Amino acid sequence: MLQDLVTFFIENFLVFTLQVNFMEELDLKRQQIFGRHIKRLREEKGLSQDDVAARCRVTKGSLSVIENGNRNFSFFTLLALAKALEVEPKSLLDVDFELFSE
Repeated sequence: MLQDLVTFFIENFLVFTLQVNFMEELDLKRQQIFGRHIKRLREEKGLSQDDVAARCRVTKGSLSVIENGNRNFSFFTLLALAKALEVEPKSLLDVDFELFSE
């Protein structure tokens, strides 16, 4: 019985670990999609990273990390980015995040 319990735990732990790894990779991919979208909007407006960073009170380095898809940031940063880019917040989310491709 103990052996069955150990086997069950190991099998389910491996499945859980694979699912977590898959979700983390998917989250990173979506962050990268969003970051490219932010960068495209910034470039379309003719703004530098310095311009946007100063307008939304984040460092240039933080903005770079966001644009590269390596940072999960707060709702308030999203609002600040929208204001700095002079767009509605909903337009920042108007991108195909491939939500249903899992």
